[in-house]
Amino acid sequence: MQTKLLIVLWPFFVHTAGPIVGAKDLRACNVIPGVVIVADTMAAKDSILMNHEKIHFVQAKELWYVGYYFVYVKELIRNRVSRQLSGSNAYYANPLEYEAYLHQFDMNYLKTREKCAWRRYATSKKKKILYRDRKLYYEVHSSDSTILSLVPVQ
Repeated sequence: MQTKLLIVLWPFFVHTAGPIVGAKDLRACNVIPGVVIVADTMAAKDSILMNHEKIHFVQAKELWYVGYYFVYVKELIRNRVSRQLSGSNAYYANPLEYEAYLHQFDMNYLKTREKCAWRRYATSKKKKILYRDRKLYYEVHSSDSTILSLVPVQ
């Protein structure tokens, strides 16, 4: 499946949206279907980040776009209120984000991805462990908190 995205450079929007959704280190977001808004030109050239955004684009198409935003916001609210997670943990515990982060390094993932695969992560016990202490499972770049790779869950 070939997924093409329009890239728009709009740093103010990205830096404003990040804290709202709980992702202080946000570098890109897929707000309008098929359009990725990036914070800088380096983000636009980052193939891992763009793969992450392509996964979101496919999720949005499956949920007819409006459904994607409904699920996204519902999960953020549920994670903050019901699960009492902090802003960043609520963001990463969102099953739509979880699927995208988990598979962003696999450039062939979208070719083999099952329809609505994000649902599998809505009740994942591994996810609950993952977000109890993210550093155990992610290799994090210390200077800017960019996730570089996943560490296998033990």
